[in-house]
Amino acid sequence: MDVSPVQGRVTLGTQYFCDKEKEHGVVEHFKNEEGPFMVGDVADIVYKFHLWKREMPEIMPYFAVKANPHPTVLRILAELGAAFDCASKDEMEAVMSLGVSPSSHMIYANTCKSPANLTFAFDSIVRLMTFDNEYELKKMWRFQPAAVLLIRIRADESGVALSFGTNLLIRIRADESGVALSFGTKFGCELDEVPYLLREATRLMFPVVGVSFHIGFNNSNPTVYATTIGWCKKVFQMAEVQGIRMKVVDIGGGFPGANEPQFLEISRIVRDALEEHFNLDDIAVMAEPGTFFVESAFTLYTQVIGKRQKGNQKMYFLNDGAYGSFRQCAVYQSLYEPEPVIGGRSLEPGCSVWGPTCASDDRIIQCCPLPDMDIGEWVAFRNMGAYEGEVATNFNGFPKPTVVFAVNAAIRPRFEACRTWPELLKLLKEQIAHKLDKK
Repeated sequence: MDVSPVQGRVTLGTQYFCDKEKEHGVVEHFKNEEGPFMVGDVADIVYKFHLWKREMPEIMPYFAVKANPHPTVLRILAELGAAFDCASKDEMEAVMSLGVSPSSHMIYANTCKSPANLTFAFDSIVRLMTFDNEYELKKMWRFQPAAVLLIRIRADESGVALSFGTNLLIRIRADESGVALSFGTKFGCELDEVPYLLREATRLMFPVVGVSFHIGFNNSNPTVYATTIGWCKKVFQMAEVQGIRMKVVDIGGGFPGANEPQFLEISRIVRDALEEHFNLDDIAVMAEPGTFFVESAFTLYTQVIGKRQKGNQKMYFLNDGAYGSFRQCAVYQSLYEPEPVIGGRSLEPGCSVWGPTCASDDRIIQCCPLPDMDIGEWVAFRNMGAYEGEVATNFNGFPKPTVVFAVNAAIRPRFEACRTWPELLKLLKEQIAHKLDKK
């Protein structure tokens, strides 16, 4: 097993070539490291992009950079032709450094923008932004008088053609029935606010070209997409009454990254709803998937650094925790499933898993079955590619995970022969073609 960049050719940064025993191989390589590490599967990212294009070819994906801004992730998606959803100057700069056009392949989707970020976006000719209240409109009028807006509505939680200047989308609150983490409290206007906001935008000479929403995180009710797309049609009708011809529908994010059957169901619901409410020849449809592209592509490896018996319960302490990659465990605790790298052992119920810091609330899992593990063993956590690494801290001086990227050892000679990104992505598409053929 080799871990190295390929000098002088297309490189993923730090990468390694793996076979079916990749976990034991990469753990062996990192056994003397003090911190945890994250392994990214580049072929999985490529697969997700082509799966999206297969299921929803009419919807342009704008990758939510906040989900995983690793340069290799951004590079792969940029080379594949994705556009990008950015929320800050730093995210915009990261994307533009790859040669991505801010005027055609970027949306500034933060409904609360700082003056400095607004000025940067305007100077960079970012032409698509969102808003959901009158104060944001007035701020944009002050700092970016040539803007064209999308109004963002609150959702149900149960390559866009643009005019010259910055185009606005009005963000509405989505139907969030069944959502685990609501966005509607902070983002998105109510439908009854839309007429007034459209009048204000017109008064300030802002062109509102469409509507956006986001159904929230980990929604167990896929029909909320259909409900909120129906609400978008109502916004189009409200705009038409005022003489505004909208042409963009942004269905936001919330697409699962580790549950393909659910994604396929959502895709069908979205396609049917769009066909029911809109003439797709007359509008452009976009989305802001983040988790979908990266969640399943990354596995986190942590080491057991401590062990304690407390009554009938075994407590295991790892070198990553709630102040690191598991920062979101208070909300998503049930999603974390530890997998000891050494398998084939009987499980003991009632174990708890803790992080390395001095904080008493640094707990990853309150109760789960685990084998009797020794200090020094490694534990894997799947589906860790979305947000976990981005919200991690160095609290108490504990390092964030090192990131490496995995390449199938079977294609190593062809991989090393690749001279350009298109060559590499073609090779990776061949590797995952059999999965795309399954329907």
